[in-house]
Amino acid sequence: MKTVTIDEIKLVHKPDESPDLSYLGKYVDRRESGAIDREHRTRNWTHRQYRYFVPAMSYEDHWKSLHAMGYSKGDCDYLARKYNFEDFKRMERYAEGDIFEMGIIAKAMVSYPQATFPPSKRLEWLESGGLWGIASDDEQTIKETEQEQLEDLKNHLRQFNVRLKNFEKLACHAEVDSID
Repeated sequence: MKTVTIDEIKLVHKPDESPDLSYLGKYVDRRESGAIDREHRTRNWTHRQYRYFVPAMSYEDHWKSLHAMGYSKGDCDYLARKYNFEDFKRMERYAEGDIFEMGIIAKAMVSYPQATFPPSKRLEWLESGGLWGIASDDEQTIKETEQEQLEDLKNHLRQFNVRLKNFEKLACHAEVDSID
């Protein structure tokens, strides 16, 4: 049986082409209850864009939730408005391209010897399953996801009887490729 070994490990960050940002809210053309007018709050707003932002969690829902936790009415009002405005600002950062959603995949280049003259190796890339919807500015989640994907890759390599002797060493020094 040929020995399959790991030659290289990479972590790949890919932009998410269709991110789900519905947890923040949505842009709309017409004023709705709880909508934030973008016209004077956005640095590059034009009339060709949606004029309003509607937070996913309404002011009223925030207020009720905060009140149930024992906050005073004044604090409920302040925090509910603050949370809605923070969601708006975050969505604007996505719209401006300041941040983006991405996927993270771990890849291993594996090889095994070929019976050729002169001797050569066959190279293949094996990948983890990948995880998408990671915010580009969330360093802690990025690091945790990279570790999870490396563990997934390790389990995947076991399925192909890849020799894991140097996995930890290569994983510690894995370079990050950002693919646009």
